[in-house]
Amino acid sequence: MKRIWIFLMAMLSIVSFTGCDKTDEPIGPVTDYDNLFDRTYTINNDGCCVLEGLEPVSAADIENKVKGYGWKVIGMYKVQDNGRLSQTDYRKTVYGGGYMDYWFESDGHLIGFHHGDTDGKSYNKTEWFYDAVSGFIMRGSASQSMQSRYMQVLSVVTLQGKKSNKFYMYTMQKLGDATDEHGNQKPFYGMVVYQRMTDNELEATKKAYGYDANVNYTIDSEHNNNNIVSPLYNKNNSNEKDINGHCGYFSHD
Repeated sequence: MKRIWIFLMAMLSIVSFTGCDKTDEPIGPVTDYDNLFDRTYTINNDGCCVLEGLEPVSAADIENKVKGYGWKVIGMYKVQDNGRLSQTDYRKTVYGGGYMDYWFESDGHLIGFHHGDTDGKSYNKTEWFYDAVSGFIMRGSASQSMQSRYMQVLSVVTLQGKKSNKFYMYTMQKLGDATDEHGNQKPFYGMVVYQRMTDNELEATKKAYGYDANVNYTIDSEHNNNNIVSPLYNKNNSNEKDINGHCGYFSHD
């Protein structure tokens, strides 16, 4: 009996040691990063580019992991003509564009911190909510188009580290508008990957942008929520096409 007890205690020690040693272990619904590049994205009946058949992220996950936190962009991958994602970060391929980091405030306000090639920093304030049926985060007001407002949440992933956890959110959304050879504007889409800011990062961002909670700085426009707005200029004269079948950029050369 004593030998059995010693054996059980030894096994418990091994399990406990192994459990404490695990790092960067994903928690919650996991969408493999590479797998997202193997999927085909299509335009739905509302004119939004989406990953069809995806089970929506639960409202509880948005409430507990997204709401109240700041999120910074760490990657943007454009949807090409074949519905697949480009392997190149879109920010590396264009001039004159920009993107937004977001602070999803708990009271339903959404603060967008704009990054761009021009000098100076700006932010805007609008509203947001999560639709658990469609799996969309909706931004802005009802006067804007669905394409400009939606953000399909593909996955919210938690990576467990030694000191703290890291949170990532994968989304599909409109990146902006491209102008074709006839001067017509067409929307284009892409996967935007966010990493959740730490409390210190969010405070530093608010300070850098001169954020004032007492100022209601709201812009109600089609491009208010989008990351990149045309005109855009191709850095490498890439022949990659968007989901509408045309490049839509002016050559920078």
